[in-house]
Amino acid sequence: MKRILLVLSFVVVSLTSKAQTFSGTGGAIPDNNNYVYFPITVSGLSSSVIDSSFGLQSVCINLLHNNDYHLTIQIVAPDGTTIDLSMNNGGTGNNYTNTCFSGNAITSITAGSAPFSGIILLREF
Repeated sequence: MKRILLVLSFVVVSLTSKAQTFSGTGGAIPDNNNYVYFPITVSGLSSSVIDSSFGLQSVCINLLHNNDYHLTIQIVAPDGTTIDLSMNNGGTGNNYTNTCFSGNAITSITAGSAPFSGIILLREF
């Protein structure tokens, strides 16, 4: 089975600020079992620690792939902490269109089917 790993890397810098939105560019995800990284530099945050009073509200993606089951989607902090957003979900369906992962969502990614869209509960919650 071929697996692709999409990792969004977040670089956190301690500065005073309010809620912010960060985005990055994507690229091709080949079916060759290699990891693919799409880094996003995050700066201007008031804390370098994600805890109960400070953290990510959501992670939103648009991802085109012909077999979502092959994908592992994660975010990775600079210290190596990894949060799984989705792993081997969607069967042979394709795409994540305007899909937002949130710890406050009601519907689990494992309860949905591809194509995914809308607000989905993080896999690890």
